[in-house]
Formats: sequence, structure tokens, C-alpha cells
Amino acid sequence: MKLLSFHQPATLDEAIELLVRLGASARPLAGGTDLLLEGPRGLEPPEHLVSLADVDGLSFIEDREALHIGAATTLTSIASSPIVRQRCRMLAEAAGMIGALQTRNLATLGGNLCNALPSADSAPPLLAAEADVILVGPTGKRCLPLTAFFLGPRQTALRAGELMTEVVVPHSPPNSGATYRRHTTRKALDLAVAGVAAQLSLDPHHKTILSARIALGAVAPTPVRAEAAERLLAGRRPDDESFALAAEVATQAARPISDLRGSATFRMDILRSLTRRCLAEAACRASPPLEGSA
Repeated sequence: MKLLSFHQPATLDEAIELLVRLGASARPLAGGTDLLLEGPRGLEPPEHLVSLADVDGLSFIEDREALHIGAATTLTSIASSPIVRQRCRMLAEAAGMIGALQTRNLATLGGNLCNALPSADSAPPLLAAEADVILVGPTGKRCLPLTAFFLGPRQTALRAGELMTEVVVPHSPPNSGATYRRHTTRKALDLAVAGVAAQLSLDPHHKTILSARIALGAVAPTPVRAEAAERLLAGRRPDDESFALAAEVATQAARPISDLRGSATFRMDILRSLTRRCLAEAACRASPPLEGSA
């Protein structure tokens, strides 16, 4: 990759000022595991890299009124965090599936989201958890639901000069369970052919579904919620019949393509199977709230 310049700001304000001043020719650099491959993949490389390595306050995991994760937190940190595994197990599972260990040691949560690939593994769990993202730019800070963040393949709602600084994941309701599963052509080091995250909240006796959230990856131009399937499950029993019906309805939210990893028809079949499996597993994982949680 031919670079004209490399910038290493010391603060978030300096990073934003550089991004504003340099405009479309600049890109922020965190882990860089995807950005540095854009040239070899035939994409237009940036003329300027703005490193976030020296910017404090972008890498953290904190359990407060919600789960707060800094955008520069590595995928390895997320996958191995006891706090994340307690509060959002499906995100920890997804983070542990991305690339090789060496990649996860560098790659960041914010990078995985801001690349806006339809197959980004961190996106479906966070969509199903109804997460928000904190964006900071020249006009200040704003909070955006993740459902409004993805606009298309490699397209996000980030404005000029804005950076994602944090992901906020609400605590799950009582008696909730969740999971993320994906299908890949190879067992490891591959992009998802299809991915599904599901979260179910059950009544105290575990006989009725109070609410359901289902998010799909790699089967549409962006990661997407299967809202019709979610509505269908509310009030139903958490059984195989309900899950099979919801899996069929979930396909209405998908617009898969055919590529080297699989045909559109194959992706639909995988999606049905994954959705049934994830819903059944989420129901099994549903449990009372953590001791001492709000």
C-alpha cells in the first residue's frame, strides 16, 4: 500500500481534527487487520492513516447500568472477558470466531462494526442485544441505535470526522438466554455464509416467550433484525413448532446473494436451520438474572 502520510494523534480531539482536515483521503487506524488489506483486494487505499494507538479511553470493558465496551477493545479481550460472557454471551462467542488468534489480538470491536461487512460476526449479537453505539465528531457526541448504523455494504451512518468510541449493550431481562451461531465453508478462518443471533426472554416458569430478538448476518446487504419472526414468537411456547415457524418467517428479512461461498438458495436453507438451532439454544440458556444485578 502506498501511503502519503501517517499521523499519530495523542488525543481524541486531535484525531477528529485530523480526520476533518484531511477529509475523504484519511482513514482511522485501530487494529488495521482489514484496512491494510484494502489495496490488495482492489479497493482504493487511503492517502492518510490516522492512528488511534495513543488515544486513551477507547479500550475498556465496564459493567455499569449497561455493558460498556470501548471501540478499540480487541476481539480477544471481548472473547475472554468474564463480564462479557455473563452479560452478553453471544457477543463473546462471536468475537472468538473471528479470524485467527493473531487477528483477534489486533482487531477491534469498532473496526469490525465500522467496516460494515454484511458478514461481520459481531453485528448480529449486538443487534439482537439492541445495542447502541457512541459516535464522537466535530459537532460533539451522539448515541445511535446499532439498527440505524448500517446503511449498506461498507456504508455506515458515520459523519465526516466522526469516530465510534463505545458500544453500549443493555442488560438482558430476567429469564433470558442468547446465542450466536454461523455457518462457514471451512471450519476456521473464513467469513460466514450465514450467521444468526437469537435472544429469548421467558416468563418466570419458562412456559411462554415474553420477547424475542433475532438478527441475521451475511444474508442481506447489511446485518438485519428479523422483526416479523420476533413478533410471531411473542406469547408462544418455546418449543420446536414455534421455532420452526419463526425460522421460516425469518427468511423474509433475508436478501441473500450467490457467490463463491454459497448460492442464495443454500444460504436460505442454512438460515432456517441456524435460526431453529439458535432459538432452541437460547431457550435452554434462559435463566434468572445474575446475583446482585439490577
